[in-house]
Amino acid sequence: MPIFRQDGVRVAPFKAQNMSNNAAVTADGLEIGRAQAEQAAAAGLEPHVDMNPVLLKQQGDRTSQLVLRGRPVGAVSPDGRIAGTYLHGLLHNDGVRAALLRALGRHEVGESAVAFEARREAAFDRLASVMREHLDMARVNALVGR
Repeated sequence: MPIFRQDGVRVAPFKAQNMSNNAAVTADGLEIGRAQAEQAAAAGLEPHVDMNPVLLKQQGDRTSQLVLRGRPVGAVSPDGRIAGTYLHGLLHNDGVRAALLRALGRHEVGESAVAFEARREAAFDRLASVMREHLDMARVNALVGR
């Protein structure tokens, strides 16, 4: 990158997903892969989480810590088939969910895999319909004070 920079070409490092225990801390206290931080320095840029939005850090033989946009948010199994987060509601965001699915190796993420809100609302509508059909709604409303 220094060669390009010397020739006046502006470049910036980017790696969508990185698996490495060699992390660097950005100026705002977030983690990215050390390689992206070093490449940023070579390009004359301040390292930023946009340069490495998904970082997987191995934790023993069986799991990896999942770091999204510089913050640890969960874990991933060694085969990549099981991933979890400890941030409530994180996976409700279609964009975050799509990026996570891509990072976990599901490169062809279709709309049905990420359109969570519409699917959730449709499921609630079906549940409400079944409840209205099988419950005495006048009694239910009286019990909840309506």
